[in-house]
Amino acid sequence: MKLKRFFTGVLSAVMALSVCALPAAADDEGNGATATTTYTSTIDTSKKGSITIHKYVMVDTAQATTPNNGEEVGTEKIPTGATAASGAKFTLYKVMTKDELITYYNNGKAKQPEAKDYLGDDGKVDTTRVKNFDDASKNGEKCVVEMPATNTGGVSTISDLELGLYLAVETTTPAAVTSAIQPFLISVPMTKVVTGTDSKKTATEWLYDIHVYPKNSTATGSVTLVKKGVIGNNTDNATPLAGVEFKLEHLKDGQDETKEANWEQIKNGSKNYFTTASENGSVTISGLNPGKYRFTEIGYATGSENKFIINNGAKYVFEVKTEVKAGENSTVTVSKPAGADNSDDYKADGNTVTVYNYAPDVDKQVYNTTQNNNQKFADCGIDDTIQYQVKVVLPENVQKLKKFILTDTPKGIVDDVSSVEIYSKLPDDSDSQGTKLSKNTEYTVTESDDGFVVAFDMKNVGKYKGQTLFVCYTAKLKKNPDGTLAGTTSTTGNPNTIDLTYSNKINIDQDKEDSDENKSHIKDDAVVYSFEIDVVKTAETTNGEPLPGVKFDLYKQVEKGKKDALNDATAKNYGFDTTNASYVLVKSDLTTDDEGKISYKGLANGKYWLRETKTVKGYNLLASPVKVELNLTYKLTWEENKYYTNNTLVKHDYTKKEENFNKEATQGTDGKTYGIASANIVNKKGFQLPVTGGFGTLLFSGIGVLLVLAGVAVLFSMKKKNDRA
Repeated sequence: MKLKRFFTGVLSAVMALSVCALPAAADDEGNGATATTTYTSTIDTSKKGSITIHKYVMVDTAQATTPNNGEEVGTEKIPTGATAASGAKFTLYKVMTKDELITYYNNGKAKQPEAKDYLGDDGKVDTTRVKNFDDASKNGEKCVVEMPATNTGGVSTISDLELGLYLAVETTTPAAVTSAIQPFLISVPMTKVVTGTDSKKTATEWLYDIHVYPKNSTATGSVTLVKKGVIGNNTDNATPLAGVEFKLEHLKDGQDETKEANWEQIKNGSKNYFTTASENGSVTISGLNPGKYRFTEIGYATGSENKFIINNGAKYVFEVKTEVKAGENSTVTVSKPAGADNSDDYKADGNTVTVYNYAPDVDKQVYNTTQNNNQKFADCGIDDTIQYQVKVVLPENVQKLKKFILTDTPKGIVDDVSSVEIYSKLPDDSDSQGTKLSKNTEYTVTESDDGFVVAFDMKNVGKYKGQTLFVCYTAKLKKNPDGTLAGTTSTTGNPNTIDLTYSNKINIDQDKEDSDENKSHIKDDAVVYSFEIDVVKTAETTNGEPLPGVKFDLYKQVEKGKKDALNDATAKNYGFDTTNASYVLVKSDLTTDDEGKISYKGLANGKYWLRETKTVKGYNLLASPVKVELNLTYKLTWEENKYYTNNTLVKHDYTKKEENFNKEATQGTDGKTYGIASANIVNKKGFQLPVTGGFGTLLFSGIGVLLVLAGVAVLFSMKKKNDRA
């Protein structure tokens, strides 16, 4: 043991003497010149190093606790709230060569360099202070090194790196950060820092593979989701939708968004969804870090309106971005990624994501010949052609629907199925043909009872999305087998209901396609009235006895030159005034019953004429037609409904309307009000010759005999006079 101590002491003395002798030796070699100190080092200059940057973002970098001693640490030491950031890029500038670095480490009096020493007044790298900047490969040492972008785990590594001191500058920041981190120095190698009992063993070790954990601060923002309903594609008149439930998810930084596992759900307290408020159809979510998010529509809350089509399962992707301006607070905005799915169904602007749900609409009208326009009501005769027009507004996403069907169900009316035509532009003066859809290609029509069903082809009708289509067709009042009116002349009228049935969800389960919960209905009504005339035929006697068996032809007065009207010559012969009107035969051979009555149903408002064609014995035919006028004025007030019941909206229900008819709408014995015009036609007896065998006959016979006898007497008298002469 004593021998060992002795050799140790000798060795130390020798090393001390050697160190003291170095300056003298150097001085001697320089022949009086300034001495150059030569140092030894424990750094292995034959090695090369590496730099690995682990990039994280967090809301508050003051909470960062990750060690900065150059060693790699486990994920358990990453501070809470820190998230790996992809897409960050760094550039390394060599500011010391390996020899200069060794000299610095061996010179205890040397000033410790700082990153700012290599930056200009503008905060950018001063290239004059970078080693061999103008010749990056001089002496085999690369002085400007571009590191690869951090991967999805926030990691970037450069290997086979020359030893030296490097200035690291963040040149590309992740989208989530408020600003780039300040430039910092990295020594390759650097002394390993240890603690505890291993310090004596490892304190002299050098780290050649350096791990750095820079952290950027992020800015959180509030994003407001607004849910609106749109008829067709007119977003200007959109309706805020309340009670709509959404799921919110965040994409793990840098991950593939096409993989569902990369999306993390954000909870709303204890709930897994957010619900739009009743007052404005919106909900605000705060504390969102920059990154990519998506809303997924779940459905309507219980009791909320279900007119609008739910895009079930649709993802509305948006990005939260941070904008940093010098001298200003950072701002957070949202935007819609290019090429996003369902891009027509939502927009992202400012701090608001607006999601649209679309809905169709339907409106049914009938042509009112009196007022010459389409209205919710009209009156017509039994053989009149009724013209209907149905406006159908297609939703913007109509091509995504599985069902879009129109069903017409008239009462007291029969539709002419063959007359159904659909236009995207109605015929007018400038385009007499209009723009007609192709039957059996873009839609089909099938007969259904007295009505019809129109089924649209969703592939071909998509080109009309958001537009209004016009379904035009004709109909007539329904007749009984004997030709009489089958419908009603009650002021309830004859309703005709159109039912638009459409899918209220998109991407629904094929097996549930026909279920009632996946379909909505919009119904609308138009009403056609027909009226009645009652005629009583009586004799001109004290008691006004009824005259049964009298026949009439019923004519309607129409405009001059109307089709099917009597020619003027015939009309004049019948006793009509043809100066400003023509006359169309409505019904012939109307015959009074035993009570002398004629009742005819199925007439529109207008002027009618009864021409007597046969009377009873002892009475003369009427010399001229008799006018009977129907002039019922009426006003309808509809109870307009805007809300669904059991997935059905009845916009104008004919059972829920108020009517106001004038006094000519008389009341029947059953207490109901009817459109009836009454007339009493009186026939007078003719000037009749006496019948054979009566007193008159004897009187005239006697007079005749007397005249004959008188004639004979005159002849005899004249003969006697002649004889005397």
